[in-house]
Amino acid sequence: MNRSVFLLTHAVSTRTSALRAAALVALFLAVPWSDAEAIDSLVVGQGAGNLFGWRNVADWGSIDRVTVTYDSLFKWDVTAGDNLSAGVLRRGGRIFASYSVVEEDSLVEVVGSLPGLEYLVDSDGATAFDPDHAGETGVPRAVRIVVDLGASFSINRIRLHPRLDDAHRIRFPQQFVVGTSDADGVLNTNGGLTGPFTGISQLNFSSILPNAEPVVDRIFASREARYVMIGTEAVQPWELAEIEIYGDGTVPVGVFQSTPLPARNPFPVWGKVRYEGGDISNLPVVMQTRTGPDRTPILHYRFTGVGDDVTLVSSGVWGALPEEEKGPVQPNPEWSLWSTVSAGVIRSTALHPYVQFRLRFSEPGTIIRRLILEYAEPALVERLQAEVYPREVVPGQEQEFTLSVLSHMITNNRTVATGFRQLEVLTGASVRAIDRVLIDDVPVPYSASIRAGDGFTIFFGRRIDQDGTFVQVVFHAAVFRDATRFETRVSEQRIANGKLESVYQTAEAGDVDAEFPGGELVVRIAAGNELQVVDNVAPSTTVLTPNGDTFNDVTTIAFDLFKLTRPTRASVEIFDLGGRRLRWLINEDLPDGHHAAVWDGTDEAGLLVAPGSYLYRISLDGDSGTVTRQGVLGVIY
Repeated sequence: MNRSVFLLTHAVSTRTSALRAAALVALFLAVPWSDAEAIDSLVVGQGAGNLFGWRNVADWGSIDRVTVTYDSLFKWDVTAGDNLSAGVLRRGGRIFASYSVVEEDSLVEVVGSLPGLEYLVDSDGATAFDPDHAGETGVPRAVRIVVDLGASFSINRIRLHPRLDDAHRIRFPQQFVVGTSDADGVLNTNGGLTGPFTGISQLNFSSILPNAEPVVDRIFASREARYVMIGTEAVQPWELAEIEIYGDGTVPVGVFQSTPLPARNPFPVWGKVRYEGGDISNLPVVMQTRTGPDRTPILHYRFTGVGDDVTLVSSGVWGALPEEEKGPVQPNPEWSLWSTVSAGVIRSTALHPYVQFRLRFSEPGTIIRRLILEYAEPALVERLQAEVYPREVVPGQEQEFTLSVLSHMITNNRTVATGFRQLEVLTGASVRAIDRVLIDDVPVPYSASIRAGDGFTIFFGRRIDQDGTFVQVVFHAAVFRDATRFETRVSEQRIANGKLESVYQTAEAGDVDAEFPGGELVVRIAAGNELQVVDNVAPSTTVLTPNGDTFNDVTTIAFDLFKLTRPTRASVEIFDLGGRRLRWLINEDLPDGHHAAVWDGTDEAGLLVAPGSYLYRISLDGDSGTVTRQGVLGVIY
């Protein structure tokens, strides 16, 4: 629910600690930061120069089904029914052939281009490829033709034919098979054609069951493909004018991963992510980041030959080692885990100068030319740890939570930390109220803003800038999804380059309060509490008496939605016993949480229904079908 900003000026501490007790400091006005404390950025792609062009920063071993150029990163646009062959050359694809010839009494495979192959994808039915005329002496009629689409697509139809005039329409291939591959490459290290190709049963013609149609047009179940192979086994003359390959309008998920990239200063606070069109969250991509102190998020080890002893080597050296010398490959413990960017902000914790990012593309036509990763200096805190308690709850039941936060400000001579004025919690839990805020166990004045389905923000009356400051926020909330996260971050506003900018720093999970064991920011559903997607359905009354006496004039049908990862279409309807719908009470996308619909005994026209029995039905369109709950209501006068 939306709640207005409110101010609490007193609270009562539930526990005291002589070690952390501190006097309440009076409020004071914020002092603007100087431009020296600025927002900087790391730019990749268009305009970044050769050093940070997309191809220069690509971690090629972790890139799949996405097109990479120096100044752009994209998934090709496609609509259902597009002939993908027509764009092969434009996308950087190609068409080539493989066939065998006899040299010195042995068969040798030849792979490469042939005259006329380009006619197969030129959308011109009057031009054709004929193996008998492909070169001065021609090539064998048993040849494999491979169309490289230039990118991976989901295809569901292939159409091929010779020239269709009277002189050529009888020269169609009779014995051939068609297969597809979505592998990174279909050539082996010696340049030979290997595949693997997966055959299409509808396009498999042999000497026993030969093809008898000039135009072969087959629809099949959608499959991911970058390479389409037509392999002929013919001895009779044949030609093909066109190989048409049609997409179903979707593309497989593409992944781009960068190499570790450096910031210009040693202790950056990573913040917003933008692209040339604005906030990265506006694009249909999922972005993840991780940060570390050096260029090695993954550690490679070599066996020294002395027992189980190993030594650290580079990834290049490790790849060149004999198998018996290759040691373990492990994540670098000094690097953070992968964290998903949400609301356009990097969530990776710690003040690490290197960042690595990963992008997942799921929709055709998505393109990023320029990616900007902002960071600030100096840091708000050197280290921020937080935990939430309790860690297990009954789903949908409101209860008291305690968020504990410990800030470390200055613990060495290298880092300057400036402090923060706001603490923000991002969560899908339903937060009803903030009960109190304590700093070093002393209740303090604060204001708070609660955002329905998105968490809350605490505004302190002073800057928190003392090393070891211990903050606790006590609040009431209900959890509707297992593994609900309470992501915690602090923020401050700074003037950078003449503009007011918000700087965020995310907390890592840590056991900061001995009274609450665990040290986690995730709340689980307690064992034995099986969740139904629609549950806790409860009308305030099952009998309405809409006579205007304010007693049972309306009924409130309350219900909870659980386990939703995104808002989902839900409806609450009223029916008569004959199944005729009388009233829509709710018909909209709802998030998980507590909801309610009110019925006053009227139909869609606003007229009171006749006395009798009626049905209410709650429906939710889930991934596995529609989930419904229903019950009976009575109306009497």
